[in-house]
Amino acid sequence: APTISPAPTVSAMPTPMPSQSPTNLPSMSPSVSPTDSPQPSSMPSSSPTRDFRSILEGFLGEQGYGADLSSQPGSMALDWILDEAHDSDVEFVALQTKTLQRFAVVTLEFSLLSNGNDSNAEISSTRQKNNQNHNMMVATKFVDECNWEGVTCNNGGQVTKIEWPFRKLKGHIPPEIRFLFRLEYLDISNNDLRGSIPETLYSLASLERLYLFKNSITGTISSRISLLDKITHLHLSHNNFSGSLPDELKSDWDGIRPLRYFNVYFNKLTGELPKNLNWRECTYFDVGRNQLTGTLP
Repeated sequence: APTISPAPTVSAMPTPMPSQSPTNLPSMSPSVSPTDSPQPSSMPSSSPTRDFRSILEGFLGEQGYGADLSSQPGSMALDWILDEAHDSDVEFVALQTKTLQRFAVVTLEFSLLSNGNDSNAEISSTRQKNNQNHNMMVATKFVDECNWEGVTCNNGGQVTKIEWPFRKLKGHIPPEIRFLFRLEYLDISNNDLRGSIPETLYSLASLERLYLFKNSITGTISSRISLLDKITHLHLSHNNFSGSLPDELKSDWDGIRPLRYFNVYFNKLTGELPKNLNWRECTYFDVGRNQLTGTLP
């Protein structure tokens, strides 16, 4: 009789519900992703990059170039630049000598428009009166200072010439003029400027022509004029300069002074003319209407 083969074993049927999964299902709230970028907050943190006023004050003031930001012209020029930056809604990337130059020209104009001890309101009133007389402030926001009326620059964008005669200016020349390092030509004649020539003006080593005639400038001509090695035209007539002409006007061992035009007519100068001036290129020399003594050198 044939042998009965054993019935095949029935394999286990899969359970309707799988056994506990070895891998957990993802939670409803995933853990912090190591790769996700943080979402920006709705309000930025307070000045994470810069406080522009503080940076600008540090750049221009005592910790930087040493500008007098406490003076009215300096303070007003600082506010003018800050207002321009705010109105442009553009963050300044870096402070450069171009910023310093712009500050210097604006300070110069505010100072020349002032009346010495004017308050900011009075200066604004002066500006309004000037505007009525078509003597508007040449400093213009969002316009390069090289394109302002009476301002000329070289190809590198450095101010080389300022011509502001006949503008009915009654202020004074500020020390910050020294920041116009490449200035070669300055004409602010035929105004009513007061005060004296700041010592810092004599540090403008590139200055060739200085026209300050027909103003009310006082003080003396500093011995630091010896630093103006390139000066060719010096016109200071019709002012109130006093004291003597400094010996430093003469040529020195470094070379012959290139002075060609010298005019201090109608001032209050006293003393003798310096001896041995040695101005071999001078073609115009006028020291009349002073109280000078002695003989011509």
